[in-house]
Amino acid sequence: MSTGMDAGYGASGFLVEEVSWHWVYWMTAFIGPLIALLTWKAMPLTPVNQDQLRQADWAGMTLFCTGLALIFIGIESAERLGWLDSGLVVTALAGGAILFFAAVVRGALQPNAFGDLAAFGNRNILICLVIACLFGVLMTPTSLLIPTFLAQMGDLKPMQTGSATLIAFAAYLAATPLAVYLARRAEPRLLIVCGLIVIAITAWLGTHISHNWRVDQFITILIMQSLGESIMLIGLIAAFVTNLNPQHGVALGAYVSIARVLMPVMAGTIMSTWLRMAADTSYASLSAYVQAGEPLVVERTRSGLNGIASIIARESQVIAHIDGFHLVFWTSLLSLVLAVLLRSSPSNPIAPPIQASSE
Repeated sequence: MSTGMDAGYGASGFLVEEVSWHWVYWMTAFIGPLIALLTWKAMPLTPVNQDQLRQADWAGMTLFCTGLALIFIGIESAERLGWLDSGLVVTALAGGAILFFAAVVRGALQPNAFGDLAAFGNRNILICLVIACLFGVLMTPTSLLIPTFLAQMGDLKPMQTGSATLIAFAAYLAATPLAVYLARRAEPRLLIVCGLIVIAITAWLGTHISHNWRVDQFITILIMQSLGESIMLIGLIAAFVTNLNPQHGVALGAYVSIARVLMPVMAGTIMSTWLRMAADTSYASLSAYVQAGEPLVVERTRSGLNGIASIIARESQVIAHIDGFHLVFWTSLLSLVLAVLLRSSPSNPIAPPIQASSE
């Protein structure tokens, strides 16, 4: 999830600037069949169980999937179309919420329904799903905050700001073997806690940015963020696998798509809205401190009022991005509190066994 978003920003910028924007979509035509081939090779083919196929909860599937699709459309379009000012956004969000709620109620009341809530009887699974949903906000520094900051402060094109996301992509790939190595030797909850601590420290470092920061100043943050995301995500996957009852795999898979697909889009929309509102508030606050007759104001006025306005606009964007890093910081602390509440994973071939203390 993180690697795709980090690499996608720079790759899409290259395609738009150097090739054609059409290739942003044409790439799917080539990658899609490749994914299908790998899936076909990796997953064993089993005969179709006709009895289960006839007993499948098609109504529940329709309610669940249609509801999520409508919510996705509403959230993805919300910031661009003005939230409640758009009939499309209001209709999609309201309709999607009603259908999704109906699917959840159906899953709770009807046995063998699609979207069954049985998997959430496991406390660890429920906590892990909440953390997975919050992960969308935790990965916004590399996927949104830093690229937009570089684009605004340096007036850079997507391909130029893409160098930052490519650094994060490379660091993420480099950190993955370490995360897998640790996952074989440490409890999943310990990996989640360690990853969240690194992300929290990274977000705190991000609150010290200034308008003259460029890619070179962000390298430490990019590497630390990628390391934290890699360790946390591997630990989260291990926690899901080691705590899941195989009989509840299909039911949980329906809800994992919320964290996997919907929440990153929601996190991006929330963060974009947060940045816009914080920038507007900061602009109004900074403008109140500009007093006519002050030496600095007089000096800037000689070159026109646009000089003062541009400085205020620039600094308001800096403050907005600092507020964005604050949001990531507090979200990481919330996730950390939830991770501390996780219990030890049961005996399994993935997580290391708990050593009994010798008397």
